[in-house]
Amino acid sequence: MLQSIARSGADPNDTEHVRLQKSLLVICAIPFAFAGAAWGLMYIGFKEPMADLIPLSYGLLDLEHLLL
Repeated sequence: MLQSIARSGADPNDTEHVRLQKSLLVICAIPFAFAGAAWGLMYIGFKEPMADLIPLSYGLLDLEHLLL
C-alpha cells in the first residue's frame, strides 16, 4: 500500500531522480498529516476550538489528499 501511495504523483515521463523526489515528498507528508491531526485534537482536548481549526484542517485535508 505504501508503494502505491508513494507512486501516486509519478509521471511515466519523469526521470528516475524526479520520481524519487516525488515519492519522498509524498512519503514525508504522511507523518506531517498525522502530526497536524494530533495537534488539532490536543487543542480540542484543551477546549480551544478556534486554535484547533488550522492544524486539524491541515491534517485531515492532507490525509484525504493522500488517500485519493
